[in-house]
Amino acid sequence: MEEKKEPLTARDIGRMGGNRTKELHGQEHFREMGRKAAQVLKEKYGSEHYSKMAQSRGAGKKQEEPAEPGPSVTAAEAGRRGGTVVKEKYGPEHFKKAGQMGGSTTKKKYGSDHYARIGRLGGQTKAKNRAEKVEGDSS
Repeated sequence: MEEKKEPLTARDIGRMGGNRTKELHGQEHFREMGRKAAQVLKEKYGSEHYSKMAQSRGAGKKQEEPAEPGPSVTAAEAGRRGGTVVKEKYGPEHFKKAGQMGGSTTKKKYGSDHYARIGRLGGQTKAKNRAEKVEGDSS
């Protein structure tokens, strides 16, 4: 019996993207992106921007600082947050459009028969495909 796969949520897509970025570039990549973003904001709005943000965030909150800083954000969490922000900003249709563009690019790059080939694999894992290939070669 085939199991129905649930469609990917914005959270899933964000997590997958964050994990992939972490695999490719490492966690330092996220820190560097944050530093660059902060520099752009500082150049655009000036140092006062951060003071105003701190004041508005602190309004109504206790001014006590935690004894130890909390855990850093994981790549999965950063990806999830990013996916959620994109979904809120552009809507779920944005992901559909991005997927269509990716599919179109893949079709141009590999040809339309590429989808037929990967469709025949039926979601098999690479390891299973390799094992079947080895079994078939030894006969």
